[in-house]
Amino acid sequence: MCAHNHGDDVSHGTTSILNKFGHLAGWAVLYSIGVTLVLAAMLDREVDVWSLAYVMLCAHAGYLLDRVKFRDRDLDPADLMAEPERHQYLRRHAAWIRWLMIIEWVAAIAVGAMISLVLVGLVLVGVAAGIGYAGWKPGKVTRLKDLAGLKAVLVSGAVTGLATFTVYRGELSVLYDTPSMLWVILGIAIIVFGDAVTCDLDDELSDDAFRTRSLPVMLGGRWAALVGMTALVLGAVVLTVNYASAGVLVFGCSIVLSAGLILGLTQHRRDWIDGRLIAIALISIQIGF
Repeated sequence: MCAHNHGDDVSHGTTSILNKFGHLAGWAVLYSIGVTLVLAAMLDREVDVWSLAYVMLCAHAGYLLDRVKFRDRDLDPADLMAEPERHQYLRRHAAWIRWLMIIEWVAAIAVGAMISLVLVGLVLVGVAAGIGYAGWKPGKVTRLKDLAGLKAVLVSGAVTGLATFTVYRGELSVLYDTPSMLWVILGIAIIVFGDAVTCDLDDELSDDAFRTRSLPVMLGGRWAALVGMTALVLGAVVLTVNYASAGVLVFGCSIVLSAGLILGLTQHRRDWIDGRLIAIALISIQIGF
């Protein structure tokens, strides 16, 4: 009996840690790192520990801004409706989370300065974009995420843009010399868009209640799920056609199949979508791009 209870305590403790990791955007940050690693591998670019640290700091601070804002009065009631446990936890700890967010931006500027001054500017652009995207409570001023169909597009642009600027160390002029690489970036962006649409399925009711015109709200859950899966298939095809290799094929197929399985869940799709990409990325890179 005692052994059984001890096992339950360990299991509960592990679950609690994983929940808090998700609450604090841990899985979302790993998603951004995974996208960066895949993009670098496909474009034959090296990313060092400082580049990955830059992505981690920018992504984490950005996700925290989306979740806890700068002030309590700007907290989004739609978040609390969609994921009560997560956002009750975040609201209880909002004070230190906001300080962490600011410290991460300062650290990102310092790390970015070691790589390229362009990446320093990107931090400031990211803060401004985060405020415009969801920096205040809905209803008073229209946020970018509330505009029809833009929510997933903006997420895709932010994640793919951060990865691209970091992989190229702020020197994007190389893209003009090798325009075929734009197809790789486009394929990744389409996949991130498809994942973002799938994540938005969790927020359909709350987005609708607070007038965020996400695709699930505009099209309904089933049609939005179809759009998301179609985007994933299209992105995988774009990558495979333009960069055929065993690793790319495994990456594309795994992304599509795993998303199909995750669609069967009724809630918490977001953490599964975010968490599965880093594993698929590492396995695919090991196979070889």
